[in-house]
Amino acid sequence: MSYTPNINLMLTPEDDTTTTFKAWRTGINGESNSNMTKIDTAIGDLDDNYERVNAKVSVISDKLFGESPKTWADVQSIVRNGAASQYFNIGDQFVVEKLSNATASKGTSTGISDVTVVAASFVEGMGETHAGTYVFVYDGKSWRNDNGKVVDLDDYGITVTGTPAVGDNVTITETTSQLKFDIIGIDHDTPTNSNYTHSMTLQLHDQWGTALVYDSPEAAFYIDEDTYPNGLVAGTYNFTWNYATGSMVNGTYQFTLTEAVPVGGQIVIGTNSSSTALTSCKIRTYATAGSTTAIESNIVITSGSDGTSLGTITSTGVTSSINCAQRIMWGSNNWKLSGIRQWLNTDSAANAWWEAKTVFDRPTNADKAGFLRNMDAAFLDIIGEVTKTTQKSVSDEYGLETTTEKFFLLSRPEVYAGTERSQDGADGKVYAYYGAGRPDLTAPGTGADTNRIKYRGGSAQYWWLRTPYSGCGNNVRYVNPAGYLRDYGASYSLGVVPACVIV
Repeated sequence: MSYTPNINLMLTPEDDTTTTFKAWRTGINGESNSNMTKIDTAIGDLDDNYERVNAKVSVISDKLFGESPKTWADVQSIVRNGAASQYFNIGDQFVVEKLSNATASKGTSTGISDVTVVAASFVEGMGETHAGTYVFVYDGKSWRNDNGKVVDLDDYGITVTGTPAVGDNVTITETTSQLKFDIIGIDHDTPTNSNYTHSMTLQLHDQWGTALVYDSPEAAFYIDEDTYPNGLVAGTYNFTWNYATGSMVNGTYQFTLTEAVPVGGQIVIGTNSSSTALTSCKIRTYATAGSTTAIESNIVITSGSDGTSLGTITSTGVTSSINCAQRIMWGSNNWKLSGIRQWLNTDSAANAWWEAKTVFDRPTNADKAGFLRNMDAAFLDIIGEVTKTTQKSVSDEYGLETTTEKFFLLSRPEVYAGTERSQDGADGKVYAYYGAGRPDLTAPGTGADTNRIKYRGGSAQYWWLRTPYSGCGNNVRYVNPAGYLRDYGASYSLGVVPACVIV
């Protein structure tokens, strides 16, 4: 048996007298590896190649004849075909719309008496978020949109009261806020999906409208099943505090539970300030990690060693059942597990998205709607996942951690501020927007750099980076209003300037 040179089709030699009819037929149109399946596969590959080539030709044609991209999908096509640097410059801006509201009126109508609209459903039906007025007209049989297309009002979250008559019309007015994003890098970030090799990174131009906590103060003790197989029964317990800071004095302290804490529960020491002595703090207990309903609260702490010891709390050490003092007081500086990372990547409503990522975790920014809520779906569709590395602190045993990101905060090296811990290497490389020729600095550093200043309401603001201050378990790097690099406790509220990548 012989085969063709290009797609390996089976040929039957003219002098073949041994091949059975069944074998020949199977080779021609069998279900596996036959001539027919090879031809079908080849045609499919040819179609894919044609689409890729056609897309590249379209991009080149648009550029030559002065056509600009009209949709987010157009922008994505330009990026995917490696032509972003031909169309766009570092610092160019895109405007992304975020739904504020959608209202309905019945316009000139004789059959319907009222109309309502669910804003989120309307945007979903439209497939994009765009401020404007949209009219739906009844033709006697069907509702039609602005383009004359027959539509189902239910698909747009529109409900009418009454029986529509010919000519009745519904007007939906959509209002939005506008978010300006700067291009900060082209082909800087690596897409997680290996099918794509090009990217274009965007960052919000101004600070997001509300300051946010990076991560909340955490629980002190977790009722680990191995350590406490039966949970904690009601009774007196003590712990040793070994992190003297401000009014927090080293020593052994005790408290009494009147109700049991089950396996999986938490004990929280209500403090986030070194100016408050431990004996002025109150303990709360919870049945699960992150629960917001306390089993009991206002439990008094006194000096003493009565009862059962729960162990020693140190400055930065974390075990399966005992948290470190710094995270108990000021939250965790671990980016991967942070509350702010959750908030950046959810479109859920307030109090509907936060979940505990560690056994010591407590709700962070949970009362705020996610950053992606009501953002233009057409824009979100072109944002892809990229691979990032982030420094870990002493409480997480140092090193770099690799994560997959969609919306994220920038790292210290990415804003031209140097490397956090040279032993571990840099958690990222400087974006072109912050790099050579743009900063006030002659080399990467922590000094004042006006190129890093971000505004909210016309005033320069503090804004979080994702890099921790590696020498402790709680502090996180941020940029101050003058463009200096500093660090602060994770539980404080600072501004955010999110970034994302078109893939």
